[in-house]
Amino acid sequence: MRRTSWNGVTTIWVFLVAGTGAQAFFTVSSTRPHSLLSRAACDLNQNKDSLKQASFPSLQSLPGLGLLALNVLAPSLIPPSAQALPQKAPETNAQMLLIDALPKKNPVLLDMASSLAKVTTEGSGNIRSIDSKGSKGIKPWPEVQKAARSASGTIAGRGKELIKGATDEKAAQAVLTDLNVRIDQLGAAADAQNREAAVTAQVQALLRLEQLGTLQVPTMPFQPPTVEYPSVPQLLGRAEIEITTRAGKTRQTRQMYAILDGFSAPLSAGQFVDLAQRKAFDQTKIVATDESSVTITADAVKSPKRTVPLEILVEGDKEPTYGETLEEQGRFKERVVLPFNAYGTLAMLHPLDDPNGGANSFFFLKADPSYTPAGLNTLDGAFSVIGYVVQGEDALDDLLAGDVVENVRVLSGSELLKQGK
Repeated sequence: MRRTSWNGVTTIWVFLVAGTGAQAFFTVSSTRPHSLLSRAACDLNQNKDSLKQASFPSLQSLPGLGLLALNVLAPSLIPPSAQALPQKAPETNAQMLLIDALPKKNPVLLDMASSLAKVTTEGSGNIRSIDSKGSKGIKPWPEVQKAARSASGTIAGRGKELIKGATDEKAAQAVLTDLNVRIDQLGAAADAQNREAAVTAQVQALLRLEQLGTLQVPTMPFQPPTVEYPSVPQLLGRAEIEITTRAGKTRQTRQMYAILDGFSAPLSAGQFVDLAQRKAFDQTKIVATDESSVTITADAVKSPKRTVPLEILVEGDKEPTYGETLEEQGRFKERVVLPFNAYGTLAMLHPLDDPNGGANSFFFLKADPSYTPAGLNTLDGAFSVIGYVVQGEDALDDLLAGDVVENVRVLSGSELLKQGK
């Protein structure tokens, strides 16, 4: 059993091994005291075999629990009508999630990216996974060598297809050339069995593929709702940001880099970029941090007096929905384009009782994403994800309440910000 707390909500994670040998995780979330929630979770764990016959209404009506959500993550333990489960493990690689979220799909690029993302285990392409998991952070070296050879072959034989449709052919060709260098570095690292160099090369290669994919999106796939929300800025594309933090005691500075996705969340991402350009995050203290998340809040004096609506793009929809959670819409089983799958997922914070009350606070997800696959957690469809940390996410582990956000800089994409009225 494991407990996490965030923003007044406590979640208990319980691992079940039923009498049949079936395994599962279930989670219960509530605003009630930890002791009450833990006791209820223990009761459920002790009666795990009865979960086969249980339905969500009966589980959610446990006396005094006040459940906000309950997720059971095994098809053998609940009836099919209770929860739709994914047929494959969720993608947890931040770079791959951004590539998957591109509104224009290039099948050659997607296939190459998918192969490279599998170089690391559990889809986690970051140095943090190596530090915490040791040799388990990367696949066997023959598989890494095979992935590098396959990628090199794709560039040599299908390079034109990789950059087909780019809005700036010269820029795309330059990215393709750099991609080839990164693939060579991956192959060399695999030959030398250098784990850190291999993962670094993998991350850089995936970032180049994300750049190529972004260059192939000519315009916004939909018109953001300027009439309904005239004062909210819009990010009409993608932006890269650098976040520099400073430890309160040691004064050591660290950098994180994130890509914000205006294709999927133009208002929420636009709000973040606008606050960054106003230097509203600079020299602010980390508001809160625990094992699940890190919250940052822009200076209220430098922040415009406006609120941003909840903004969720569901897979298959042409544009985001606004103002209501997916649960309120009766769509809680549907997958979102930007899920809370990756360590370092960045999202807008809003009051629990007002999904349209987002303003100048954002949070980074630190919880292990393998516990909360897309479509099966209480965050997807309840908060607006704006992007992912793609480099330096290991710095999140070191942040404490009271540490300082030294500055937030927009490295690229600032020209894509459209100011509100």
